[in-house]
Amino acid sequence: MKKAFFSLTLLFVMLCVSCTDVPEDVKSRTEAHESRVSAAAEDSKALEEQGFDPKAKVPLEEVKKELEGYSFKKHDNLAFKCVPEPIAAENVYDIKMTYGLNTEAGKEDFERMKALNKTVFDRDIPDSLIQVNYYSKDMVEAVDNDNCLNYGMLSHGSPSFELYNFDNDLIESVTDIVLESFSLDSYPKDAVKMIHGGEFTVDKAIEQADGILKKLEEINAFDKGETHKLSHIGVGDYQGKGNMIVVHYSQCRYGIPVEDANVCTSQTRTSFFEVWFYGDNDPFVITNFCSGYETESSALDDIIPLSGAEVLAADGLAPEMVYDVTDAELRYLCLWDINDLKEVIEYHPVWCFTLEELPEIWYGRYFERKMLYVDAVTGELYFCDPTMGLFLTSEEMKPDEEG
Repeated sequence: MKKAFFSLTLLFVMLCVSCTDVPEDVKSRTEAHESRVSAAAEDSKALEEQGFDPKAKVPLEEVKKELEGYSFKKHDNLAFKCVPEPIAAENVYDIKMTYGLNTEAGKEDFERMKALNKTVFDRDIPDSLIQVNYYSKDMVEAVDNDNCLNYGMLSHGSPSFELYNFDNDLIESVTDIVLESFSLDSYPKDAVKMIHGGEFTVDKAIEQADGILKKLEEINAFDKGETHKLSHIGVGDYQGKGNMIVVHYSQCRYGIPVEDANVCTSQTRTSFFEVWFYGDNDPFVITNFCSGYETESSALDDIIPLSGAEVLAADGLAPEMVYDVTDAELRYLCLWDINDLKEVIEYHPVWCFTLEELPEIWYGRYFERKMLYVDAVTGELYFCDPTMGLFLTSEEMKPDEEG
């Protein structure tokens, strides 16, 4: 009985302590949250008193001017921990493109395959090794079946291609390796041991990737007006045998990047250019991913500025969705339905807010990020989490009233 009484007494004392002696870190987090909620309420009230319309559109010049020294407002669900990217473009457009759906490859694609390989790897691919893909008639591949080597694939009707320089003993490493993702201000500067031996730096990899891009531009390998902006780096060791380095570029149209964060969601089309390195002057995969040929562009007189987009983003999230925003930029986004493909695809200007950079990448999952999008024309909100294959509209994020 005394033992039971002692246990109850101890429990009572512990409960009392837990109620009165709250850890300092818990207090700090609680106070910070309360302060943010209070500041958010003040900012929201001020905007309401001003009659602020977050969907109001203004000319691009006003949008660009607003970005100079921009200060984000306070929100109880979004904390903006970034400086917005400036806009260098003179105009912003709605863009229509084609990518070769339901077309058939021909001899001109054979010549293109040979030109790409000659330009990048200085190798001559005989016609006997080039063929139309058996399963996809719009694709051409260069394959040496006798030696189990694949030199590349390309798409008819679009500038998309992938070039390979695999060694037989290292093919498996391409799909197995997991690399660490870095932004341009965080990648390692020291030399690392590479999988093909020797040491190599990221800076040298960037220099060589830039050189490859320039060579490809000289042979018109890309669509007219298609440019590229260095955006991410990947570095990873393969089973202690050495590192690979990936240099990743966003595709750009008219000076504005194309959104490329969501390879594995079926509602967006992701475009980018990438070079993977085994070693110094030793690229083994070069990819121009999901590009297309522009068929039409319409200049937009006015768009929603960042000040409106951030309010729409915060107001449109579900109550339990709380994030830190680490990057904010106007980009072109292509929405499509992979289950109902159409030949004409459209790109719209969208405010893109990065919620989380995924720390690891591997072949087929390229620098994915959790994102929040606000259409700069309609104000529509979208949430994307590629880890879950989620792409939600603002309507889908609303709480279930019946639940």
